[in-house]
Amino acid sequence: MFRKLLALSFLIVASHAVAVLTLGTSPAGSLLGNLLQITSCGLAVAAMFAALATGCGLESTILAVSGMRAGRVGGVANLGWMYYEIVLRTEPPTGSVVGASCSARNPSSSHSPYF
Repeated sequence: MFRKLLALSFLIVASHAVAVLTLGTSPAGSLLGNLLQITSCGLAVAAMFAALATGCGLESTILAVSGMRAGRVGGVANLGWMYYEIVLRTEPPTGSVVGASCSARNPSSSHSPYF
């Protein structure tokens, strides 16, 4: 199972690299890149919740919180970002929930593993 998961993750990363190099910042490149990011987020959340079944005590709590956090930031917020990029053809406003959830300028929201 580990080898399949590793191969799938490498396939996602390689597909993302090919999409960036070939499609660039076009709407198709943005769509494909965001879909690959959402797919990898879903894979990570599924792996966390699968590990949750084998964890005990504080470990299971940390995995549950991390899974919910990854699902919210990586999946839901990326859908909002994708709406702004593809439909509205602009970046999310600075004060919006989507902009705050996905912003690289706000490391406490997008890179912190916990709430």
